[in-house]
Amino acid sequence: KFFDDRNMGFKLTVVFLLVILIPMTILAYMSYRVLDSYIVADAHDKMDTGLKVAWTDYYLRIEQMRYGMLQAASSEDVKQAVRKKDNAQLKKMMIQWKLRRPYVDIWTIVDKDSRVIVRLNAGDAGDKFDINGVIQGALLDGEARMSTELIPKDVVRLEGHGFADKAHIAAASRTGPGARQEADEPVMALTVVVPVLDDRQRPIGAILTADIINNDNFIPDMVASKIPGLFTTISAQGWRITTNLADSHGLSVRDSQVTKSALDGVSGGTAYRGDIDINGKVYSALFDPIRDNKDNVIGSFDVSMPKDVIWAIQRRNLTVIAVITALGLLLSLLAAFISTRKITSPLNALKERLDSFGRGDMTARVDVESQGATQDEIKLLARTYTTMMDDVRRRADEKERYLRVIEAMNKEFSEIN
Repeated sequence: KFFDDRNMGFKLTVVFLLVILIPMTILAYMSYRVLDSYIVADAHDKMDTGLKVAWTDYYLRIEQMRYGMLQAASSEDVKQAVRKKDNAQLKKMMIQWKLRRPYVDIWTIVDKDSRVIVRLNAGDAGDKFDINGVIQGALLDGEARMSTELIPKDVVRLEGHGFADKAHIAAASRTGPGARQEADEPVMALTVVVPVLDDRQRPIGAILTADIINNDNFIPDMVASKIPGLFTTISAQGWRITTNLADSHGLSVRDSQVTKSALDGVSGGTAYRGDIDINGKVYSALFDPIRDNKDNVIGSFDVSMPKDVIWAIQRRNLTVIAVITALGLLLSLLAAFISTRKITSPLNALKERLDSFGRGDMTARVDVESQGATQDEIKLLARTYTTMMDDVRRRADEKERYLRVIEAMNKEFSEIN
């Protein structure tokens, strides 16, 4: 009843706005949802690409190590030195290899029984040496072995205190409940073992090289340089051992624990995608498991990007959509006002003329702009009103004329009588 009793202008404006507002609201909502899903999908694609780049750089590094050692192992000088267990000669060779591959940390040559002939970084030799069966496997099948392995800390110490310190994570980060001690820290390394074969292709020894990943930001920095905005982390046994992630104070989050949900995800051997919280800052992340040569999950690769970056884009898009919607509504309101005025003004004029006619003004007319053919209902109504008024005026004039004639005739009859 409230709506029915309102004037025509109000009704037309409300109807016009509803006709525009409802579709525009639906369009704005759908646009936001589509853009939002596109932004999230784009972020996921970026992380997928980042993880592929990380793995590519990872394998490229280990392939460089394998190729270099294959060349060395095929050298007759190396074969002769291994056969003779010439410690001094092999050490000189390893020094030259180290110059070409400065990123390789551990250099060790063993005989066919896995006993150390020489270590580049230390003088100890003669001990039986292996890392998770990698050396033994290469000696058994005569094929190069490449893998990622967890190296016990005592094995790292055999290389000298310098390398133990390199793998050692700053004690300052080890505070509070649950802090790990140095002995508990996992040391992860890219490991390559290349067998040295005699003329009959039988193993007479092997060359072990290992690149310690702990505190080595090569891969995180490489990914960041190729895909700005992405952060890369390598974790071992649930602890971050190298990363370019930083907390709100700008301090590295290395040696922090990986989120339990992500750790549970990759521990099952599958990739994990989800949000992680690092000291109150939320990141969208993608994790991939890292396996050793026995196919055990020993760590993870993950790439991440701050959620506030995604939220900022979403807020910016929402603002743009809201502004466009508001402008659309303002334009709709203006169009509704103009259209309503164009409709109601002639109707109000017609009402005024009818009121004048009701008060006895027989000359009241509605001006019609166009006298030609038209399909405008308001103009047709005005013309119909004008025609009706003309007919009424004509009949009134005829009635008045007839009355004058009758009055004149009555006057004549009175004079006759």
